Amino acid sequence: MNPRTLLRLIPFINEGSHTPKELSEKSGLGGRLTKELLEQLASSNIGQIQYGEITFSRSDKISSAIMAVKMGCSIDEVSKQIEWRDFENIVSEILSADGYTVRRNFRLKKPRLEIDVLAFKNNICLAIDCKHWRRTIGASTMKKLVDRQVKRAENLAKSEEGLERPLHHIYPVIATLYEEDVLMIDRVPIVPITKLTGFIREFEGYLGNLKDVCSLEPE
Repeated sequence: MNPRTLLRLIPFINEGSHTPKELSEKSGLGGRLTKELLEQLASSNIGQIQYGEITFSRSDKISSAIMAVKMGCSIDEVSKQIEWRDFENIVSEILSADGYTVRRNFRLKKPRLEIDVLAFKNNICLAIDCKHWRRTIGASTMKKLVDRQVKRAENLAKSEEGLERPLHHIYPVIATLYEEDVLMIDRVPIVPITKLTGFIREFEGYLGNLKDVCSLEPE
């Protein structure tokens, strides 16, 4: 599979059923090339081919984007082919599959702010900022993004506006597209989407190293 060819198809890998002819016309790829590419994607569990059509799930666009990165496309190139809502969708699906109750695009009025994804389980809340930023992002910029997410989580802890129950623990998290290990900046985890399932399943093992904005203990 040519990663550049895959890159051209990614914007059109949308939930639902599609014909190879439709995808060929939208992407500008030849009919034979499109058919071969779709067969290769299906063999990698991205889409299901039946009766001459391919059916994609909501998460298949992100899965194909991750595949393109692994095949050598830059994060910058791939991030231009997906919408931020696609990224939020897969983050939400991963958390829901692990038993979390998910609320997307949660907004506070005072102060006015928005958190991409809130995930609840028991008395724990993860306040997640979804970023498919470029790999070239600098350390100082990443630190500023972390600080902003911490501030959002702190405001959430103070107001609990619109929440159905009190929360004892709120952890700010940043989810990213790029393929790296889980990083920590000021005890805030920066989690690649490919590592998010493992991070959630091993969450208790991370607890001692995570910032809890509800904690009264000194930093």
